[in-house]
Amino acid sequence: MLAINENDELVACINLNEIIHGVIQSAYLGYYAFAPHAGKGLMFQAMQKVIDYAFTDLQLHRLEANIQPQNIRSKHLVTSLGFRIEGLSLRYLRIRNEWKDHERYAMTVEDVQQN
Repeated sequence: MLAINENDELVACINLNEIIHGVIQSAYLGYYAFAPHAGKGLMFQAMQKVIDYAFTDLQLHRLEANIQPQNIRSKHLVTSLGFRIEGLSLRYLRIRNEWKDHERYAMTVEDVQQN
């Protein structure tokens, strides 16, 4: 999904990956903002819409986001949206040919319904 501002400028890209229905009903959330628009709250607004879409239209039960521990801005974003930290995955994802640790953040539809 692409997030576009009022001037039709591309602000961010948000992905729901590995969508699984059935007994698990979950997906992984991936996202990135484009530098000129970072820090303006636009990603927060776009993510709220994607979360709503995931839990309402796709009828998912759980979303998970995996974030490198040093990415403070991203961790703040997901916690402000209601995600909780669930643990650390060592050498989780290879980035630029190097295995990087990631913290696992997740939320369920019940988390959204409580707010």
